[in-house]
Amino acid sequence: MTETCDQFLVGWAYWEFKKFHDITTTAGLSSEGFYEDDGTVQHTKLRALARTYAKATQGVPLYARFNPKNGVFTTLFQFNFAITEPTIIY
Repeated sequence: MTETCDQFLVGWAYWEFKKFHDITTTAGLSSEGFYEDDGTVQHTKLRALARTYAKATQGVPLYARFNPKNGVFTTLFQFNFAITEPTIIY
């Protein structure tokens, strides 16, 4: 792998779940939530934001990558035998 791990181990959150007139955005009053004005889910937005990720690893995470085009998730970590809890991919 030629990529450095800091390129792929960074996450972020989508702040507004529903339309609560978020004052921290400039996108308008009705465009930031996950729902349309009629209450239906914005499926295109959910597909764009949803990502598989390693919630916990049995060691030091080195690489994680999600390909939104095909849904393939790849991760690499240095295994630690002292950790008895499982690796969890969410």
